[in-house]
Amino acid sequence: VLKAGSPAGFAPAQSVVRVDVREKMAALLARFEGREFAAAAAGLRELAEGIGQVSKTAQSQGAAASAIAGGVREMLAGAEQAFRAVLASHPGSCSTLINLSRSLVAQDRIAEAEAALESAARCAPAMPEVHDGLGRVYFRQERFELALDAFRRAHEIQPSPGARAA
Repeated sequence: VLKAGSPAGFAPAQSVVRVDVREKMAALLARFEGREFAAAAAGLRELAEGIGQVSKTAQSQGAAASAIAGGVREMLAGAEQAFRAVLASHPGSCSTLINLSRSLVAQDRIAEAEAALESAARCAPAMPEVHDGLGRVYFRQERFELALDAFRRAHEIQPSPGARAA
């Protein structure tokens, strides 16, 4: 039995496809063994069409995921360009350096993000966001001692709400 449906709340590209090939194949084998060749051939065509639908659904979902990923890459590159434009006219903008580092981390350009955060640390050493960002960068680089030190520094500057409540 091949069924394709779109559960409530999901877009058609996210449709759920259920395939019970074993059951279908058992029925087809029974038809062949019973010499019901026309019925078996029709069943095989139906099965092939169902498998084709499953394949098309998987391909469309893959294409949709690729399109979304491409859109995200474009948005991150656009954000990076915007932050760099602000920095060109306001070189000491620490919050812009932090935002630039976030867009670079999202693009997996960790060394560049580290450089931006180190610049931000020079202009705003008391901003917890700088040290939190450095901790995240160091962690991604597997420089765990530096990451822990940076997270501790961020916490010293401004404890998280959960830590303050404890």
